[in-house]
Amino acid sequence: MGLDVWLYQFKGLNTDAILKLSQFSEEPWASGAFQKWKTLPESDRGPFPSEADRIAHREKLAARARELGIPEKILKHESFGGEHICFPSKANPQMPVGDWYSFSMTQTLMKHFIGKDIYFAFPEAGEDLHYYFKPDWAAAKGKLSEILKELKKVEPAELEKFCFGLSESFDHHLNQIEVMIETMDYVLSHPHPEEFLLCWSD
Repeated sequence: MGLDVWLYQFKGLNTDAILKLSQFSEEPWASGAFQKWKTLPESDRGPFPSEADRIAHREKLAARARELGIPEKILKHESFGGEHICFPSKANPQMPVGDWYSFSMTQTLMKHFIGKDIYFAFPEAGEDLHYYFKPDWAAAKGKLSEILKELKKVEPAELEKFCFGLSESFDHHLNQIEVMIETMDYVLSHPHPEEFLLCWSD
């Protein structure tokens, strides 16, 4: 499983409402037209989505946004008005804070050596995840720090037994967790931590 996670800031917006809108955008009605389109013979398929489908989807999203008190203008943005926060890590400048790209191997190492995975740190990213989620930033930092501490105890011989040559790149995965912790620190030290959400893709 390849994992990508991005940090987004929603200035002046209610992130609880953004979460609800994100969930609504993935309700069955959002993909129902596509499922119906797929069942048609190829000769009868027009372009998807059709203009009628796009209009219907926009109207439903706009109505839901109004119910939630969210400005409809954010629907013009793929991220629902969020700004992707990404900058070089102080501790590991080659890696970006706020952009954890494809850390599936880091996840594998967590699970293999200490029996804990990313869902241990972010239980909010469970089965009901809808694109965005809001972690308990402080709790996540504590759990990630715990994971990092335990992984640092793994002996080189154990690494080699698990995967030949892994010890050479193991530090990279430890650095990845450090950057995740640094991301938590960035949010926790911000004057408005309530404006932040994580976006998950796998």
